[in-house]
Amino acid sequence: MIDDKKTVRENLKLVIDLYLPNIELVGEAGGVQEGLKLLRSIRPELVFMDISMEDGTGFDLLALYGQVDF
Repeated sequence: MIDDKKTVRENLKLVIDLYLPNIELVGEAGGVQEGLKLLRSIRPELVFMDISMEDGTGFDLLALYGQVDF
């Protein structure tokens, strides 16, 4: 999960634990650059990600990760 707000990440964890017990959270990051490192190291099947973060957008991160343009 990638979001620059810690409280949002904590709340999402609670919702996932409560309603989606089969989903295993394998990492979290607080921004685009940290998220890029996480995605490259873990290669998750699903990513919960904020659109607007302090160091860029979720679309910026996707472009950096997949080297595609949006």
